[in-house]
Amino acid sequence: MKLFFYSALKMKVVYPDFIDRIFKKLHELPFELIEKQLEKAWIDDMGSWTKEQTIQCAKDSIGAINNSDFCLIEASIPSLEVCNQLYHCVSGNKPSIVLYQGNDVPFMLDQEKYSCVVLAKYDKSNLEEVVESSIKKAIKLVKDKH
Repeated sequence: MKLFFYSALKMKVVYPDFIDRIFKKLHELPFELIEKQLEKAWIDDMGSWTKEQTIQCAKDSIGAINNSDFCLIEASIPSLEVCNQLYHCVSGNKPSIVLYQGNDVPFMLDQEKYSCVVLAKYDKSNLEEVVESSIKKAIKLVKDKH
């Protein structure tokens, strides 16, 4: 199965250990990660991108969403990039896991309920377990869809 993973780039600055732990867990699981920008991204490099590079990155991400079986989006830090990715997931009825920290559901999902979205709250102590258990729920959504 193909998995698209995305997070706000700021998340790599504020909580780099969480992003590293998510990637480590995802690499242990039998899925093909089809979005490579986030894992390799450095905020300083991306800040100097041309408009064309930024547009191409967005197009690549949308293509990866379309080609994935399900998506995992870390949404603890509000951002337009996360909203954009989540919009494409939900509008395409793509089974999607939305990870978040804290007590509040991410702002873009606090009012609406989507049958294709699995909300998954985590903290420092249970991140890997939450990722794994929510992936099981997303796989069920994928199978129910077919």
